[in-house]
This record gives sequence, structure tokens and C-alpha cells, in this order.
Amino acid sequence: MARQPVLVSTVLVLLILAAGLADMCAMAGVAKLAVAAGLQASFAGVLGSVVSVSLAGVAVFVLRRLARKPPVSEGTGATEPSPPTDRHENQPDCA
Repeated sequence: MARQPVLVSTVLVLLILAAGLADMCAMAGVAKLAVAAGLQASFAGVLGSVVSVSLAGVAVFVLRRLARKPPVSEGTGATEPSPPTDRHENQPDCA
């Protein structure tokens, strides 16, 4: 089955959007926990930003690894066709 580039692109965009949303939720959650633990709000914001940047770094690393894999040949006819082989006598005539 051939890959469908539009479907793959759409799924990839949705995964990136979901990762961004999860990143924002993680940043806000870490900052709230840090404030609840008694840390000043400014330090809690910095801690949340560090978590956000590290998650973004992991996402970039994973996307680069996925992009580096070579595409699978789909038989699009980009190569020269092979010459016809000689017919053997036991093969039926297709014409």
C-alpha cells in the first residue's frame, strides 16, 4: 500500500499541536506545584520554562530522527525499465 502524503502530513501536524498543548499544560502544572511548595512565583515560572524547553527539545529530536529515515520505494517508475526476458516454450501466449 502506498503512503498517502496528505494523511501523513495531517497526522504529523496534529501530533505537533498535541505535543505543544501538552507542553503548555506541563509548564503550568510545574509552576503551580512549585508555588504550592513555597517557591516564589518568579522561580516557579523559570522552572516551568525549563520543563517546557526540555520537552520541546525532545520533540525536535524525535522529529529529526523520523525525518532522517529514507523513504520506502513505492515503485513510481523512476528507474529504467528492465529489458523483456526471452519467453520459454512452456509459458502460454498472452496475446
